Amino acid sequence: MLEFCQKNNIILEAYSPIKRADKELLSDEVLKEIAAKYNKTIVQVALRWNIQRGVVVIPKTTSKTKMIENLDVLDFNISDADMVKILGLKQKPRTIHIPFSENHPDYPFSDPF
Repeated sequence: MLEFCQKNNIILEAYSPIKRADKELLSDEVLKEIAAKYNKTIVQVALRWNIQRGVVVIPKTTSKTKMIENLDVLDFNISDADMVKILGLKQKPRTIHIPFSENHPDYPFSDPF
């Protein structure tokens, strides 16, 4: 999807890209290693990875501490080798269901392709 969007000058948005308490993400050994290398949290690495790929990230949280942490991702770059390592991890794409918008003519999930 990202490749399609980039080819068509569409900016991809990741709203709430870090699912609350995603145990798989937070326990991934590759991400732990990369986070330690950059002295960042796994969540910060995941957000930065998306930013470096050209994805707009809009993390959702109600915690002031997490908000501050989520904003602290612009002072480092993930190396190309580490970007490839992260890309190789199991992806869990998901969409957010927004029921009140289902009747809008531009609702993107009406047609099952």
